Amino acid sequence: MKKAVAALLISFFFLLCGCMRSTSGRIDELREHEWRAQFEGGATVSLSFEEDEATLVLENAGELAEISGKCLIDNEQFVIFVPELGQNYGFQYVPHGKTLELRYGEKTIVLNREK
Repeated sequence: MKKAVAALLISFFFLLCGCMRSTSGRIDELREHEWRAQFEGGATVSLSFEEDEATLVLENAGELAEISGKCLIDNEQFVIFVPELGQNYGFQYVPHGKTLELRYGEKTIVLNREK
């Protein structure tokens, strides 16, 4: 009887361990890092996340554009809501470890993981 109870407890333990949430998904990989790209002409793009907000900063020739606001993310895309402008920006993304493919419409850029 003791062996049966012990086997049942061990099986239950392994069952519960299998239900734990993994933090290695695409969303976590996207949110856990800051991303940046610098282009030959001097332009830079950076992307960062904090809680439920995202910030995308574009700099070129002394000009700065920032898209910042509440963010919804799924496994393929994220949307930044900017109510002050009455605009939403949707981006598709594919993380590749130390790089991130970021797509907007037909354009794709590759950002590097900063931290």
